[in-house]
Amino acid sequence: MAPTRVSDTRAGPGPLVAGAPGTVDFTDVVGIDSAHLTAVVLNVTVTGASTGGYLTVHPGGAPSPRRLEPNFTAGQTVPNAVVTGVDAAGRAALFNLLGSVHVIVDIVGWYDDGQPTDGLRFHELAPSRIVDTRSAGKGPLGAAGRHQWSRAAPVPAEAEAVALNVTVTEATGLGFLTVYPAGPLPGCRRGTPARGLTRANHALVPLGASDEVEASNSTGSAHLVYDVVGWFG
Repeated sequence: MAPTRVSDTRAGPGPLVAGAPGTVDFTDVVGIDSAHLTAVVLNVTVTGASTGGYLTVHPGGAPSPRRLEPNFTAGQTVPNAVVTGVDAAGRAALFNLLGSVHVIVDIVGWYDDGQPTDGLRFHELAPSRIVDTRSAGKGPLGAAGRHQWSRAAPVPAEAEAVALNVTVTEATGLGFLTVYPAGPLPGCRRGTPARGLTRANHALVPLGASDEVEASNSTGSAHLVYDVVGWFG
């Protein structure tokens, strides 16, 4: 599904404070059959943290398993890919360990209970590098620049979406990268470059109308690396 912003505490009700319950409801998201929803694929971003800590995402109503999804330091903006189950009401819960932090939740896919017949199935691939802008003759992705990758081996023609490990390296600015089906730029982040550092994040991306995946960089320049690990079809 196209990336969709489901929750952003900066727009209300305010940052998630330590120990306070946080809940995200997915039943009203366009494209989800809530009667058969069992799990969601998310990009979860934390920002504006008052202190270092970690965030946990888990099925609503269940005790927090204390997984780190993601961990962060004060003031840092960190995205992370998360797959989590939901409760019977289609909700996931958020747990913040320390201080306060804003949480942004973008949904990029969901899993059903096996009853519908029109869903896509995942096919694993041996990890394969399909994009590396550090290669000869290529260059970093500049501010507001866009990079397109067209479907090619090892991704077959019947693929409708790809599972990628997206790495940003040698960034010159503090911004964010968005990876999405080729077409209009959505308002959902995929990775947040930090100047001079290397950051990686998992992404499930539908292929655009021309079997293409596009990336856009917000600030400065950064090199981009894609490793494909599977496809849906």
